[in-house]
Amino acid sequence: VGAAVTYCQGSPAQPLSANGASLLWYTSATGGTGVSSLTPSTANAGTFTYYVTQTLTCGESPRVPIDVIITPAPLSPLANGATYCQGATASILTATGTGLLWYTNATGGTGDANAPTPSTVNPGLTTYYVSQTVSGCESPRTSVQINVNTPTTPSFNQVAGICVGGSFTLPTNSNNGITGSWSPAVNNQVTTTYTFTPATGQCAAPTTMTVNVNSTPTVPSFTQVASVCKGGTINLPTTSNNGINGSWSPAINNQATTTYTFTPSAGQCAAPTTMTVNVYPSTVAPVVTSPINKCYGDPSFVLSATGTGLLWYSAASGGSGSSVAPSVTTSTPGNTTYYVTQTVNGCESSPRTPIAVSISQPRVDAGGPINVYPGSSTPVTAIYSGNNNGPLATVLWTPSSECNPNNQLSTVITPSALNGTVLYQVTVTDNSGCSATDDLTVNIISQCIDVRNAFSPNGDGINENWVVYDNNSCLKNVTVTVFNRYGNKVYENVDYTNNWNGTYKGKPIPDGTYYAVIDFTLVNGKKITTRTDVTVIR
Repeated sequence: VGAAVTYCQGSPAQPLSANGASLLWYTSATGGTGVSSLTPSTANAGTFTYYVTQTLTCGESPRVPIDVIITPAPLSPLANGATYCQGATASILTATGTGLLWYTNATGGTGDANAPTPSTVNPGLTTYYVSQTVSGCESPRTSVQINVNTPTTPSFNQVAGICVGGSFTLPTNSNNGITGSWSPAVNNQVTTTYTFTPATGQCAAPTTMTVNVNSTPTVPSFTQVASVCKGGTINLPTTSNNGINGSWSPAINNQATTTYTFTPSAGQCAAPTTMTVNVYPSTVAPVVTSPINKCYGDPSFVLSATGTGLLWYSAASGGSGSSVAPSVTTSTPGNTTYYVTQTVNGCESSPRTPIAVSISQPRVDAGGPINVYPGSSTPVTAIYSGNNNGPLATVLWTPSSECNPNNQLSTVITPSALNGTVLYQVTVTDNSGCSATDDLTVNIISQCIDVRNAFSPNGDGINENWVVYDNNSCLKNVTVTVFNRYGNKVYENVDYTNNWNGTYKGKPIPDGTYYAVIDFTLVNGKKITTRTDVTVIR
């Protein structure tokens, strides 16, 4: 067995070796099972003893020790990363340690004893690695990060142009926080392009700004503000199309056409200018006819108005107008209000103009049919009703000569006909001029009273009773009283039915002439009294 074997911690090891035959290797002085080959571990630092035997004809020899010394690995070197601005000059990398080796990967590769200088050509993050070697043992690698940033471009508000000899200031702090200086020196006599150079220690790029120096003031230019309707919104821009800031006077007036003056803010080589904003007067309402009164069943009609750009609405506010005038039908009685506007110069009249449409449907009921008797008069009353009709305007009964009065709902009719059926007609007209007509059927009932002035109660079956009517269709009741020539009552009946046979108290009265009073009550309630003589002949 040779001298002790030495390794650096973590380095690759070789199988142990010795001179002899049929070698067996052990990890302890006694016991265990030998192996034909053994490679020591370098994971942990320290001195580790292994044992070896050989086997000859006489058997296995005693175990012989061999020491393996694992030297501790050195600590990683100390190194710091760095940050550069793109394009800046970078310094060579440094680290604190012995026998430094530089790598581009965390593992593998061949180390370089010469430290690299990072590239700043491209922005981004690059990682380098470095180790140190002490007593022949190399340490773990230390990462070194190099960050290359893209330069920030300073941003500034454009300095407004000036007139020759005016003053302006170039800011030394950008809007995004970059400090620096401008060159060349400020020149208020001629238009000049200035370069801003950022101060050191900032990753920022130079930038330029041109300041216009005008020999004559710039006239602000504006897009003409459109005409508005009276009361509309007017917006006057405070910055002109060519970058001039300022204010307008007088105050905005949306009631009348006004000319406004724009005054540039101080520090700008700019002249005042004016703009006239046209305000159209309020559009007057269209001319309409209202109300419109129509009768139920009249032909449909289209609404009309006199105006320009008419728009029709179904409500006093809200909704979208239609250029098509509504067509109105008369199939439903009632009141409907439509609305219309006109538009002149893009300005719509307000408020909307109403058009009231009234569809009237009066009704009348003459009643009947009724029965009357020749020459009699009967009161009748027509019933007036209807939808949306308003007050009743006129009434007319026809034939007018037989109706009294003929211009009222209630009238008295006196038929001139003696028999048959007569039609009376009542026509009503409401305040909308709409009419309704109904017929009253009047039946003329012939007179049923027929007083006979003689009868012969002699038992021959002819003219046995005193007849005062030929039928009782027109009668409600008949009362008769009969007197002799001396004024004595010889017969009385309050419900006479043509049944007196010329007797008094059950005995025949003498032949002769008698006097009678007859009270007829007609079915229509009218009373008729007749005085007559009656002769009894046997």
